Order: sequence, then C-alpha cells, then structure tokens
Amino acid sequence: SSDRIPAEEPSDAGAVRTETHSANMLRASIAPDVPGWLVFHVPAYPGWTASVDGEPRPLVPANGLFQAVAVRPGDREVTFQFDLLTSILASRGGGNR
Repeated sequence: SSDRIPAEEPSDAGAVRTETHSANMLRASIAPDVPGWLVFHVPAYPGWTASVDGEPRPLVPANGLFQAVAVRPGDREVTFQFDLLTSILASRGGGNR
C-alpha cells in the first residue's frame, strides 16, 4: 500500500543530528544523500505532524508501530510536533460535530 514505507533494506542515507527534543517536539538537522525515510520512534498517534524545511509532509506508518516522513537530498531540517487539540479532536471522531 502507498501509505506505508516500502520494505527495503536500510541504508545509511546521510547524517541526522537532534537539535531540539521535548515531550511534544523533535527537531533534527538532516543531510540526506539519497531519497529515503526518517523514522520517528514514537508510537503512531493522532496529533503528530511533520514538516521538512518548514513545509508540511505526511507521516506514514513505519515498522508496524512508529511513523516516518519522506526526505530528499537537499532537505535540511525535520520537525515532528505533537498538538494536543488535534489529538483530542481525532479521538472524538475528528471534531466534525
């Protein structure tokens, strides 16, 4: 399915350095040499979002439990952010009442 990362052999696609890490946010500097996936080792849960160089990118399931974002050569910064309000609305059916 296209909503999951492909099951390929892991490769060393470039450097990743954590810049900021808290309970609701992780920001990392990246330098990918090839297109690939940055896997975020936090359980997939509504409310998490990802952006790359300030532009939103979709999160996809990774390794059955975690989430990942696509990265490409030239990308410089990835931010994973948790929004409690989005999480609450998702748990209540999306807030479309």
